[in-house]
Amino acid sequence: MKINVNFNTLLEAVHRMGAKESGLKLASISSGRDLEFDTELSSTKGIEIQLSDVDTKHGLLSYKGRQILLYIPDHDNRLKTERAIENGSKGKKFHVCDCRTLEDMRNQNRYERYTVTNNLSGLFFIYGGGLEGETELNVCYNCMEKLNYKSFCNLSYSGRWGTIRNFNMEEFFSKYSSIFRYLPKFRSDKEKGYTEDWKEKSIHAREKAGFICQHCSVNLSQPGHRGLLHGHHKNGVKSDNSDKNLIALCADCHRKEPYHEHMHVSRQNIMQINALRREQGLLNRLEDWKDVYKFADPALHGVLNLCQQAGEHAPEVGYEIRTEQGEYVTTLDIAWPNFWIDGRGLGVSLGEKENLPNWEILDLSEALKHFS
Repeated sequence: MKINVNFNTLLEAVHRMGAKESGLKLASISSGRDLEFDTELSSTKGIEIQLSDVDTKHGLLSYKGRQILLYIPDHDNRLKTERAIENGSKGKKFHVCDCRTLEDMRNQNRYERYTVTNNLSGLFFIYGGGLEGETELNVCYNCMEKLNYKSFCNLSYSGRWGTIRNFNMEEFFSKYSSIFRYLPKFRSDKEKGYTEDWKEKSIHAREKAGFICQHCSVNLSQPGHRGLLHGHHKNGVKSDNSDKNLIALCADCHRKEPYHEHMHVSRQNIMQINALRREQGLLNRLEDWKDVYKFADPALHGVLNLCQQAGEHAPEVGYEIRTEQGEYVTTLDIAWPNFWIDGRGLGVSLGEKENLPNWEILDLSEALKHFS
């Protein structure tokens, strides 16, 4: 019998206590059934389910712990299907969050035949009137508005439709990757182009930098932290391993680089990096909004944009709540201590919400609603 165990919460607590990691590494184990399920889910045909079976973690769509997209493959008749195959923008839209379109369908008891997928190619299998094929459908307008994706709510009409037309599946999944327990597979062609000696060159770049991120300056020199530092090609040419082209970046800064939408970083790693940043004084008194965006989880950028537009002051990133005795309680992804007139704090957590005295804790969906 194989057992899957998630130690993320335990490891976060261990890091907060200042304990060092041992050399023991536990590899994740997936049963054949899980592998078969993930393979089916990542295909362009996906898995057909009922709308009621979809979970809405932080307002995003989830199925069995996986972030997913939701769409209706049945395009009613041959003419509509043919038009959608020729031009995906004429087809039915796909959903990435629990938007008002899905809420209306629930309220009307309309449980149509939906398909879920986490295929990142951008292609969707559709059919109708005896015709079937693959096409690139457009993302739902209401989904983009609810998430304030890429500052969607503050864009012009043309800017909003430009965001929809240029929607990149891998970039979207990467942006919210820290929220979900299981991450989808990105396309293998992202691994192409590296030279045979890339591993050695990457190690050399990190050693040369003293295992310090050359963007945010977090020190990852401790043996248990070095895996969070990556080698990065500044010009994007993977075969150019010259010293002037290679720099060392932490996993968080690395995934925020242009054309790195295929990088998925777990919440555990984000929390660990921000804990080290705070310990090293890099997160103290962030008054510049540019720095807040730089250090905050990308999943929160939509919230930060709404907050900034509302004229609120910049939040603290990776804020630790401790007891009067200094004992660690929890970490909030972003927080405004003393936000309310009565002195209560306001925080946003992408992990499990907790009820804490003198604090109002919001999840992503609640925070978007609050600041909009």
